[in-house]
Amino acid sequence: MYKDEYYENLNLIQKRKDDGNEATGQTAAWMFAVANFSVLLSILIKLVTRFVPLTLHMNAQVTEFNHVQKKYLKKPMRTCDYCYAS
Repeated sequence: MYKDEYYENLNLIQKRKDDGNEATGQTAAWMFAVANFSVLLSILIKLVTRFVPLTLHMNAQVTEFNHVQKKYLKKPMRTCDYCYAS
C-alpha cells in the first residue's frame, strides 16, 4: 500500500508541474502567432494585388497599406531609448 500512495502523490506532483509547462507553451505559441501576423498579412496583400482584378486606384491603396503595415508592424520594438544609445 505504501508504494501505491507514493505513486499517487508522485502523479499529483507531476500534474501540478505540467500546468507551468502548459502555460509556457501557450505563451510561446501566442508570441509566435503575433510575430508572424505581419508576414501573413503581407503575403495575402501581395496575392490580392497580383491575382484579384482591382482598379488602379484600389491597387495603389492596397499597396500603400502594405507599405505602412510593413513599416509599423515589422520593425523591432524599442522598449527604451537609452538601451540603443552608442
